[in-house]
Amino acid sequence: MGVDNLTRIQTEKYVEILNKYNYQYFVHCYVEDCTLLVDYFEHQNTFNLSFFLYIDKYTNNSCLANVITLLENKRYEFKLIKLVRDEKDLTSIKETKLNILLVPVWTGANNIFFKENVMLNKNDIYTLNPSLEELFRNQKLNSNFFCIFDILNTGDVLPHGSIKKMGNIADTHLADLVSAELKGNNTWRLTRNLTKKCGSCIYRYLCPPISTFEIQSEDFGGCCVDI
Repeated sequence: MGVDNLTRIQTEKYVEILNKYNYQYFVHCYVEDCTLLVDYFEHQNTFNLSFFLYIDKYTNNSCLANVITLLENKRYEFKLIKLVRDEKDLTSIKETKLNILLVPVWTGANNIFFKENVMLNKNDIYTLNPSLEELFRNQKLNSNFFCIFDILNTGDVLPHGSIKKMGNIADTHLADLVSAELKGNNTWRLTRNLTKKCGSCIYRYLCPPISTFEIQSEDFGGCCVDI
């Protein structure tokens, strides 16, 4: 059986499952994969579908233009997301008139870029102006991760933002997974007051919740403020 046929059969089974539920679905994919996915989905789908399209330094501008035209003609909702790793990625964005969301990507070798363009300073913090709801929320939970599980293709379940396996979706009830994370607190309730750097900072509840970047880099305190 060819790869294309195998992929088609797997996709048909996937679409059949999605069609059982009246939800809105969000498909995250690179621009280069979008045309194939639209082709698979449109012949069978009866569900509400939106696309999040990822762009990086390898994205071909002609391919991007064709995909945008395709989605607009099919009347799909979509958002463009640019993965930014360095100054060159930022410069390339200035050359386009498209409405693109920028998402910084930490590589382990671009700490200077993050310090200059991503981490907050005091002036940034003073301009945040969080609501009372956000201030209270930041004291109790991490809104970047709370109530989100990542399910791998093996069925293993991880709290979003963590690499710790909580169980497998095939043999573990969802309620047990939720209970385990609420008790273990890998990421869902990981707030700044629980970290060494931010715990005594007067801005700890004003700042955005702890991010994946901070967890992966083991540098809690996504700012340039000396405490």
